[in-house]
Amino acid sequence: MSEPFPSDEHAADGLPRWAERLIGWLAPSRNRDVLLGDFAEVFGHVAATEGRGQARRWLAWQVIKSIPAFLSDGFYFGGVMTGNYVKTAYRNVMKRRFFSALNVGGLAIGMAACLLIFQFVAFEHSFDAFHAQGEALYRVNFTSMQNGEEKSTAPHTWSAMGPTVAETVPEVQAFARYHPNYGTATLAFTDAAGTRKALNEDHAAFVDPAFLEMFSFPLLRGEAATALTTPRSLLLSETASRRYFGDADPVGQTMEVRAWTSGAYTVRGVFADVPPNSHLKFDLLLPLDDLLDDEDAQYAETDGWAWTNFVTYLYLRPGADVAAVEQKISDLVNTQQQESFQAGNRSAAMQLQPIQDIHLGTAFEDGSANVGSAETVYFFTLIALFILLLAWVNYINLSSARAVERAKEVGCARWWGRTSGRWWPSS
Repeated sequence: MSEPFPSDEHAADGLPRWAERLIGWLAPSRNRDVLLGDFAEVFGHVAATEGRGQARRWLAWQVIKSIPAFLSDGFYFGGVMTGNYVKTAYRNVMKRRFFSALNVGGLAIGMAACLLIFQFVAFEHSFDAFHAQGEALYRVNFTSMQNGEEKSTAPHTWSAMGPTVAETVPEVQAFARYHPNYGTATLAFTDAAGTRKALNEDHAAFVDPAFLEMFSFPLLRGEAATALTTPRSLLLSETASRRYFGDADPVGQTMEVRAWTSGAYTVRGVFADVPPNSHLKFDLLLPLDDLLDDEDAQYAETDGWAWTNFVTYLYLRPGADVAAVEQKISDLVNTQQQESFQAGNRSAAMQLQPIQDIHLGTAFEDGSANVGSAETVYFFTLIALFILLLAWVNYINLSSARAVERAKEVGCARWWGRTSGRWWPSS
């Protein structure tokens, strides 16, 4: 007589646990218990007469042979039931078309409206998230204080602040200044047919060479590290390049620029169009040094601490304390502007604003950036949730009303069956 099976290897019916679980997973639910009982009975008989090893081999072979039948049976009956469900649903829909259109259409329209609003919300929250180094990039905002009270806040700073901060604040790894053209730039060029043309460009800016290295505005032609290091260099967006030169390569072409600086500029590269979820918008980039060194420009005879027309971006080193950097920059500015600040009892408080917070986190008027409204985004989020909740409630109410109606129909059918001498089950 063979020794009994260890209790920790087998289920209560005598089958090994692996076989019980596999059969329970593969076998159809309608006869799963019968199959488990049959397998357990034969398994116990083979184990008692031929030994435990032979019983296990028999069971493994039987389970393997049964897998195709289990699968085909499951697919067949699953398909039959699915087909029945589809037919029943179709008949109910066609029987009560207005009710079905109102019920399903209301839920569908509510969900569609909710998804569309969430698309807008997701887009608003995605601004400047595409920059590879975005977590370490900050814009310097200047808050003017007078008699200890805040007067105004703006992102406009002095041209000399960026280089001075990079030299004196060790937490700053790199800086880049951005000066919008503040008006329309005119570009004169010769097209492929040899015709001289002049077009206006509304989105032009002067930047430092490090701008393209700090931000993820990839160049399609040219080298980012050297594109703006040469005086009288010019970078065009892909769309602007097509507008001026068609499909031809514009690198090396000469264009006459009339903006805050004027003269002949050489195209050094083409960058990919600025994504719509960027707080900066530009199609033309020029070297900032050309603007600062231009003898005819308003910055030529200053030390860089007179005009606040420059937006300064900082790239901080890993682990930098943002609050400490803000304090160091504030102290630096107050020292540099001590003489002019003292006359009006003024001071400066500098803030570092993460670039991903600029679009929705700017609480002041900012004409140099594409900013939105956080309150508007939150309001639309609540509207979307309200629409979805309303659609769900409408669907549940109509479905519940239909369920009551169906219950009445079934009750009437049972009553009619009894009075006519026949019995109709409620199902």
